[in-house]
Amino acid sequence: MIAVIEERGYSVIILPKGNIHEGKQGENSNAHAHWLGATLEQDAKDTIEALGKIVPDWLIVDHYALEARWERALSNACKRLMVIDDLADRPHVCDLLVDHGLEHTEANYNDLVAPHTRLLCGTEYALLRPEFSTMREESLARRHRPQLRRIIVSMGGVDKDNATGKVLAGLAENENLRTIELTVIIGPQAPWLDNVRQLCAAMPQPIRLLVDPIHMAELMRDADLAIGAAGTMSWERCCLGLPSIVCSIAKNQVGVASSLERAGAALAVHDLTESLAALGRHLAALTEPEALVVMATNAARITDGRGASRIAAQLLAGANDSIETKFAQIEWLATK
Repeated sequence: MIAVIEERGYSVIILPKGNIHEGKQGENSNAHAHWLGATLEQDAKDTIEALGKIVPDWLIVDHYALEARWERALSNACKRLMVIDDLADRPHVCDLLVDHGLEHTEANYNDLVAPHTRLLCGTEYALLRPEFSTMREESLARRHRPQLRRIIVSMGGVDKDNATGKVLAGLAENENLRTIELTVIIGPQAPWLDNVRQLCAAMPQPIRLLVDPIHMAELMRDADLAIGAAGTMSWERCCLGLPSIVCSIAKNQVGVASSLERAGAALAVHDLTESLAALGRHLAALTEPEALVVMATNAARITDGRGASRIAAQLLAGANDSIETKFAQIEWLATK
């Protein structure tokens, strides 16, 4: 993704990969510590060196391996620190914490953050690109009289375990879906991309494979159902009222998938390898227009897609500017 970010005009500083076995992570090491590729102490040191003389107004952190010790080490390297989290499983030292999950509230963080920490919890803060809120009204309008004609399959850009291939295998066996149009979306870095190409070529249904498309909101607007991973794209689908079958392709996605199912916004599959039969049952249930209408309605209630603007307003709010004023400015910028 570094190349993609740079191609879009942003600078990237790459931290050196350390040795996680050097030193100790500490007694409070969390379950994702090994994802960091270094010890907390080394990563904090590298980050401070990367910042150099820059003292940012906000340093924004989004990593399951980072917690209070790392954040405390960076406290003098930035004016304010914002944390993005949706696990609520470790302490934080920050000024602002955003959890855009469906079921976490401020109470989940009472014992994990200091009293001065501002908490923004809930799907109203889902971090989506402006194109989704822009497309929302048009997408919801076509959900009133649905027919299951187009399905999107999107299991994440990398999809290292080839969940896409497993879903396609399940769809190929379902004779009731032979006339359904399939759109398969995958990233250029996916290790199973060639395999997915071969599977698509052999599918009995009308099918197209799109690699890293830039018009995701339009594709979701035009789809009648999505089969996808239970990551951030879950909130994109909800914003557009797109009925979904969500698959947990990582342990940290199980909670999201379950909460979406409890809200009636999706049907969940927690182990795709063993649950292709469940996928078939879910698809059969969603051939009924009424079921699609109910799910679309429930999904649309979850988020309106304006979370990024709400968070930006919090970041930009100053002593002389109200949150409402800054929110209006961000909304205006989003239209430009």
